[in-house]
Amino acid sequence: DPSRASGILGSDDLEVTPHDDVVASDGRSPFRGAIEACPAASTMRRAIWEVLVNDPNSPRWRRTWAVVYQCISAMLVIALFALYSADMVSEQLFAFRVVMYSSAAIFSMEYALRLYGCVEVADGHGNMTLRKACCYRWRFALSWAMLLDLLSLLSFFQDVVPDALSWFHGLVAFRIFRLLNILRMERSFRAFQPIVSVVQQSSQALTAALFVSLMLLLLASTLMYYIESPSNPKFSSVVESAWWATTALTTVGYGDIYPITPMGRLLASIVAFAGVGLFAL
Repeated sequence: DPSRASGILGSDDLEVTPHDDVVASDGRSPFRGAIEACPAASTMRRAIWEVLVNDPNSPRWRRTWAVVYQCISAMLVIALFALYSADMVSEQLFAFRVVMYSSAAIFSMEYALRLYGCVEVADGHGNMTLRKACCYRWRFALSWAMLLDLLSLLSFFQDVVPDALSWFHGLVAFRIFRLLNILRMERSFRAFQPIVSVVQQSSQALTAALFVSLMLLLLASTLMYYIESPSNPKFSSVVESAWWATTALTTVGYGDIYPITPMGRLLASIVAFAGVGLFAL
């Protein structure tokens, strides 16, 4: 009813016409404007996406659920590495399998929900057709973050799949991709952002320090090779000397390779002091 719509939405902005459509003063339907005015955050898909990414502009209860989920996922990742051992007793094996199955189920659900809700960040998602939404989800699935998530999920299913799929159990190398689950904690808590910011701001100084370190490493390893190789078989090449120079410059000194000649020891002392000075800079 045009008169009813005029009373609800405000008569000043409407031109009541005898037609079926109610047209606003700017030429748009007030009903369409009312639909557009509804916040997208009220939809279930929007709510899921805001919880997954912990959107700071989302309502408080969604941010709370986001923090709860981030803590749960972090505990699962920590428990996954803490419980793993080559020789596990029955109780430890049971706990590890519970954590592994839970992680596989929860992270698989997160992967699917991220694909479902990713269209919320696309331009014009309100008028997006099903085909465009599928294309956008496909491009999102090929992003580096989602590919890393997929590899980490494969590492779980390597142990979760039934024994009938013996060919998949043979892909033991997939287990190493469990390390990628550590990136989930970084994506949730963003702990490395300050470090990345500092590195970007001090990129020139860090580049200069890296260049000086490489020059010292090359110089020390080459000189030590020519000094020690005639009488010390441990310095059989410049590469072996580079290993010694690395431990000397970092003041680690494993002791597996060391100079025995007076000139070699003198050079080792200089390199050790140079390493301390380098890190002081």
